[in-house]
Formats: sequence, C-alpha cells, structure tokens
Amino acid sequence: MIKCPKCGAVLSDDSKFCSYCGAKIGEATPPPVEERPAVSEPSYSETVKSNFSRSAIPQSLADRIKVKACNQWDRLSVYGKITTIATVIFALLFLTAFLLGKTAAVLVAILQIILVVVSGLMRKQIIKVPKDWIHLLVLSLAVILLIPYVGLFIAPDSNASYLAWSDILLADVAPEPKSHVGEVLTNSDEYLSLHVYRTTAVEYDEYVKACIENGFTVEAEQNEQSYVAYNSDGYQLSLSFDESDSCMNIAVTAAKKYGTLTWPSSAIAGLLPVPKSTTGEIIQNDEHAFQAYISNTPLEAFNAYVTACANNGFNVNSNEIEKSYSAENEDGYQLSVLYQGNGVVSISVSEPEYTVSLEVNCTENLLFSKYDVNVYVNDSLQGTLRHGGTDIYNLNLTKGTYEVRFENDEDSDVIGITTIDVHQDETLKYKIYCTSSKIEVEPITESESAEESKVASEQNIASSTTENETVQSEILSSEATESTGTAEPVSEYELAFVRRLQSYSLYLMFDTDTKMVAQFGTDDTYLDKGSYTGDFSSGVTIAWDHGQFTEQFVYQDGSSTGAYIDGNGFDWEYSKCDLEEAQSLLDTRE
Repeated sequence: MIKCPKCGAVLSDDSKFCSYCGAKIGEATPPPVEERPAVSEPSYSETVKSNFSRSAIPQSLADRIKVKACNQWDRLSVYGKITTIATVIFALLFLTAFLLGKTAAVLVAILQIILVVVSGLMRKQIIKVPKDWIHLLVLSLAVILLIPYVGLFIAPDSNASYLAWSDILLADVAPEPKSHVGEVLTNSDEYLSLHVYRTTAVEYDEYVKACIENGFTVEAEQNEQSYVAYNSDGYQLSLSFDESDSCMNIAVTAAKKYGTLTWPSSAIAGLLPVPKSTTGEIIQNDEHAFQAYISNTPLEAFNAYVTACANNGFNVNSNEIEKSYSAENEDGYQLSVLYQGNGVVSISVSEPEYTVSLEVNCTENLLFSKYDVNVYVNDSLQGTLRHGGTDIYNLNLTKGTYEVRFENDEDSDVIGITTIDVHQDETLKYKIYCTSSKIEVEPITESESAEESKVASEQNIASSTTENETVQSEILSSEATESTGTAEPVSEYELAFVRRLQSYSLYLMFDTDTKMVAQFGTDDTYLDKGSYTGDFSSGVTIAWDHGQFTEQFVYQDGSSTGAYIDGNGFDWEYSKCDLEEAQSLLDTRE
C-alpha cells in the first residue's frame, strides 16, 4: 500500500493516479504555497505621516497644515466631500463675479454658498427638517442656480453681432471702438446709436480719450460712466458705460441746420423779448402757444435772455436752475426757456390753464329711464355718472368755450348738451334729468345751490316739526272728541305732499276714499283736479280733468317722501306735509 504524496490518501501499490485528488503517482508534487494575509495599501495621509515620521528633518508649518488637512479630508463622509467641493466652487464663482463687477451674479453665488451651508446643517440635524431627503433638495437647488449665473454673463451679447465700422455712416465722425462685438440700433446720416459689448473700463476710458482727440471738446460734461460733448461742426457725442455688462453705448447726433428767423408779431410772441440771434426755427405760433428754437446763442447770451424775460414780467413762480428757466406772468401765461447745447435755445410760451371743477348731479328716476350717463368735454370722455349719483370732474383747461355733452350710456343718440366759458378757476354745478328721448341739463348757480341746501335743512326741520305737530294735533283732537263727542276732520284729503322750490312750492293732495287728487302751487292761483287708480306702493295713475296727459305718483306707506312722475317722464321728489297746512292753501284756490 502506498500514500498519495499530495493528499495522503491510501492507494494500492499499482496505482498510477490518485483516485481522490487525481495526482499522478511517481511524480514529485510541489510543496503547497503558504498563504499570506492581505495587506491594504496605506492612504495618502498615512504615507505622508509615515514618511515624515521616518525623517529626521523637522516638519515646517506648511507640512503640518498639509498633514492636518489630509486627516480632515479622510474623516469626511462622501456627502461632506461633495459639499466641501461645492462650497469651494461657489466661492470661486463669487470671486469671479465680484472682480468682473457682475452684481447680480455675485448675489447668485452668495445664495449658492448659503444653500450649501444650510444643506450641511440639515444633514447634521442642526436644522430640523421633517424629511431626510430635504437637504439633498437644497443642495440640488444650489447646483441649479448655475444656470442663471452663467446666463448673467452671456445675456448682454444675446443680440450681438460683428460690428463692421466701415458700414457705419458716421464712421468719420466718431472713432472706431476696440471691440467689434455689438448691436447697431440706428445707423443714418443724421443719427447713430449702438451698443459695444465686451468692453472693459480701461477700454472705455481709452475710447473717451480718442473722442477728445477727434475734437469732441465743446461744452463737454463728464463723469465716471458718461461723456457728452460737441465738436466744432455741431455734432453731439453721447457715451455711457455699464461695467456690470461690459457694455459701452455710443450715440452721435448730426448738427441741425437752421435758417433765417423773423420774430413774429402775434400777441403771444409779443409777450417775449426779441432774441439777438436771427437764425432759428418757429415750431408753433397761434393763439394758444408759441414755440421756437434759436441758434447761435451761446450760454452767456442765454443767461442774458432769461434776465430780459424776467424783466418782461415772467417772474411769477419762477424756477431757475442750470441752463433752464420757467416762470409765469401776472396773466398766468407760462414760459419755459431751455439751453439745448451748442448755442441752441428752446423758447415756449403757453396760455394759462385754469382748474375747472365740474360737479354733476343726476336726478334719480323711480321707475323709468334709469340709465347711467357718459360725461364728455369737447368729445373727451371724463367718466361715467351712475344714475341718481353725483360726481365731480376736475379739469385743466385753457381759456375758451367748451362743449359739455351728457350721453346715455346705452344709447348714444340720447344726449344733453351745454357749453362752458373758461376764463378763471371756478366750480360749475349742473343737475341733469334722464328721459327716454333726451337728457335735460340745468345749471345750478351759487345762490340756487345755497338755497337747495337751505331748503333741505328746512325740510329736515319741518319733518321733525311735523311729527311733533301731528302728535299735538292728535292730542287736541282726542280732547275735542272727549268734550264734544264728535271729531271734525281737518281736510277731506288724507294725504298731502309738497315740493319746495327756491321761490315757490307745489302741492299734491289725495282723497283715499273717493280716489280724487288735487294739485296747486303757491306761485299762481291755478288748481288742477282729477282722479287716480291703482296702488300707491306700485304707483297710482293720475287722470286730470283737463285731459291733457296722465301722470304717476309712488308712495310707500310710512315713508316721508313720494315720487311724482310727470307727463314728460321726469321724476320729482315730494315730501309728505301737514294736511292742515295744505288744506289752508287749497281753501284759497276753491
């Protein structure tokens, strides 16, 4: 019996192969390899520490910081490493935007850094949130903000194209800018306007110097971000620079050619002193206004002209600032003198404007023609007056006559027209009455307005007094009944109403037993009688004995007023009055 040299199994003497492990019997089997335990590779920080520990040379401050940073980095989780990298990137974006003067981009970068810090605090549960995934959402939002950040750098050039200076019609007037990326807004012989992108502050300053060398030095005005000047040919140059967008704006205006000017002899132009210059252009000269441009008038001559205008009476409510003067004269005419530049002065005078307050009261109809009214002044809509309401329209008008038109909001053919003569500040009051065919317009004078207020006050007093008198009358009637046993009625009519006007009053009396009605006034001796049908709450119909027309009257039981609708469709308000008062007047008519 023999043993397998590889696995040690017992085999027969004539075996050629091991029946257990398959090893060939008689061949030398290599000794088994001893397995060694796996050894992990040291980290970068461990290698650095090991190397320094084996070194006899002392560590520098930079080396110690490097080792400490490596240790801190190794201790960070994957999320911590992501937020650290994001914070560094956003800080670099902030620095870039700050150096380029991109204020909006700076704010976006700050917001990104804040979101990353908040996300880390949520991760550590320093900031409590209801869901575990919210910190990931906050971090994602910080990353998404990269889109508007980048857009703030490329937005100004969105409409940009290559600037071929040879195509600019005023290229011989203004120097060529260094950048050829821009946008042409206007390109003509009279006016040039364009944006030049990708321009630095240094390049802008160099361009201003080039314009000065080209002769744009007349009446020059300059600050940090703009430059305005003329050249000897009268061309105006206007430059501005936006550092946040790296954009320079160039505008060139050709000089206007003026002809010979003859000062007009109109009344409104005669209010002004005649300028010394005889070149310019008159823009407007009529009864309402005068406007002109005067050339060849340097700044010294402008100041002298302003003084002459003040001496001519334009010194009321005056306002004088650099290169401009405005004032009024005693008649309210308004003057404006402005130095345009390059020896050009604008002069304008306009007739006075008056403040007119238009107060309109729409008398309310009880049943019919209850439409709103559009109010026009010379075809200019001032507003819509609701039916039964009162509104005030404040107007600024020059001297003259104006048409005031009241128009049915539902039918433009139903109108009422009046005119106003404007020559001073004033308040005008009107009362309008709406009918199916037209709008009646009635002016209210100050005395009438005061009288109406007085009548209204008296009516309130009379209403209160009537109630007291009614109570007293009932008491006296009761006492008379007790003493005599019978009560004699004051009137055969049970209801009496009055409409008190400025100089007279109108009365209506109703006999509810016989359905008879009487109407009379204190301004005359007339007396109309008739009969009525229907119910007061819905409106009774009155048929007068003269047979000319029928009218209506509406009265709610317990109310102190009623509505009288005449044959023309107008509504008139009547107040309930004392029967004895009305009967005493009626007795003088019968």
